[in-house]
Amino acid sequence: GWILSSFESTILNKYGPEKWKEIQEMAECSVKTGEFIKNVHYSDDLINGLIMASTRILNVPQDQLIEELGENFLNFIRENGYDSTIRSQGSNFSEFLVNLNEPHRLLRSRFPDSYLPEFWCTNFKDEDEKTHGCILHYYSQRGTLFAPMVVGLLRKLGKELYNVVVELNMISQTCEETYIHTVWTVKFVDLPREESESRQLSVHSTEST
Repeated sequence: GWILSSFESTILNKYGPEKWKEIQEMAECSVKTGEFIKNVHYSDDLINGLIMASTRILNVPQDQLIEELGENFLNFIRENGYDSTIRSQGSNFSEFLVNLNEPHRLLRSRFPDSYLPEFWCTNFKDEDEKTHGCILHYYSQRGTLFAPMVVGLLRKLGKELYNVVVELNMISQTCEETYIHTVWTVKFVDLPREESESRQLSVHSTEST
C-alpha cells in the first residue's frame, strides 16, 4: 500500500487529478483516489497495471516514471511520520547505505508475507576528501520494475538529507534463483558549503511552516 499511495501522490502532484483519473480507468483500478491503505498488501498486478497505463497516457518512459516515484517516496514517508526513522539510519551517506536494510527489517517483522528488497554495499572508497563511492547490490523478488525507484530515492535522499550529489551507474542485472540482482557503482560528492547551508536553511524553513 505504501508504494501505491506514493505512486498516486506522484501522479497527482506532477500531472494532476484528471490524468490520474484517466490512468485509473485504463488500468481498471477500482480503488478510489486517496483510499489506498498503506498497511495492506496489494497484488503486484495492480501497480504494474497503473504503471503501464501511466506510461501510455503521460507518454513518459517507464524508468523515468519509476525514478520520479523514488524521488517522491522520500517526501511521502517523511510526511507520514518516518522522518526521524530515516535520519537515524546514519550520520552520513555512507552509513545510511550500510544501514539500508534496517527499515525493511522492521517492516518484515510486521508484514512477513511482503516482498521486501535487500541491499548490500561493498568496496567503499574515498577518491578525495569530497568524493566517495561504493558498489551497491540490490536484490528484489519483484523483478526489475523497482530498480529505477532506488536510483530516484537515493539521489533525492543524498541531496536532501546528506548534502551530497549522488550518481548511480548500473553495471549488471542478473537473475539469481528467485531474485533479480542489480549492481550499481555509486559515487557521491559533497555539495559546496554555500549550497549546503542554503539547503539546510530551506529545509528548516519548510519544517517550521
